Amino acid sequence: MARCSYCHKQISLTANTPFHNTKLPLSYISFILPDQILQYPKVVTSQEIARKLNLPYNTGYFLKKRIQVFLSLLNVSLKKQLYQELEEASKEVRLPLEGDLKKSLMNQPVEVADSVVLYSSSLRANKHRSRRYKTGTSSIYLSNSLGGEQKGVLVHTVGINHGMTFYKSIPLNHERYLAKDLDDKIPKNTILFTDEGYTCIWDRKNHRMVNHSKKSNDPRYNLSRERWVTKEGVSSNGAEARNNILKQSFRSYHYISPKWSQLYLDEMSFLGNVRYAEGLRSLLLGSREEGEFVWDVNENCGREPPQEATQNLPLAVLIHSHPHLSYPSSFLTPIDHTLSISTS
Repeated sequence: MARCSYCHKQISLTANTPFHNTKLPLSYISFILPDQILQYPKVVTSQEIARKLNLPYNTGYFLKKRIQVFLSLLNVSLKKQLYQELEEASKEVRLPLEGDLKKSLMNQPVEVADSVVLYSSSLRANKHRSRRYKTGTSSIYLSNSLGGEQKGVLVHTVGINHGMTFYKSIPLNHERYLAKDLDDKIPKNTILFTDEGYTCIWDRKNHRMVNHSKKSNDPRYNLSRERWVTKEGVSSNGAEARNNILKQSFRSYHYISPKWSQLYLDEMSFLGNVRYAEGLRSLLLGSREEGEFVWDVNENCGREPPQEATQNLPLAVLIHSHPHLSYPSSFLTPIDHTLSISTS
């Protein structure tokens, strides 16, 4: 609870938030959140939370889920603002149909997309089946003779080179899911580089693909060097790198059910994206710089507060008012992400 210093009215800072009716102290959240940001890309598991805070495992799992919901809501606001900035930056972008694209790509945000499978079914546990209906989707589903239940997680990765990344848990590598996720995250006119798994996309003029299975013209070699980066400069290595980070990070979890996979992906996405939102990052890490995120403690009493009744925004107020936050820095501008830690 918080009390207005002007009219003495009490308000709940966690009402109508993911931490509503939480009996744990808010200091636990303030301790875990900076730890998660600083440890990225390493994830903080429920067992680690319970060990650090000296809590039972069930309580650590409960706190982990509440933090995941909270970070998912913040990640939605980052995605909306990034979409608006990309829409403004790519209004007049038009890639040439042929020739070198390197000059056209200078000072332009380049989006990449790819998909990756987590926790696929093994051959021994799935009637020695490695693919679904002999197609490209890895065996995230059990064989029909075993019930056909989904066991693995198929993740669609969409991000910007040297920028933010967003993940989506999808049931199949199908046009219906891939195109819908792309339309939700990036505008139509932005530059998009993918592999040849996105041949179904026809309404994006600045979409280019790279063939990862391209054969070499030299009889001495089997595969071409252009299977990763074409002569025109098209490459989806940015998405491949993000998939590699995702797979390495999720090794800390023994297994994740597809039912809760989106929460874990949103948490991972936000912890990486917060590096490009300096105001939000400083706030979550406990920065108290003068003039940043000033909160009026008397905004709920309906009366004009005195000049001295203002204070810097703490984490509890961020939880209470996160839909109204605005981030001053542009997400498309390169930012120095080095963090100085004082040992004094």
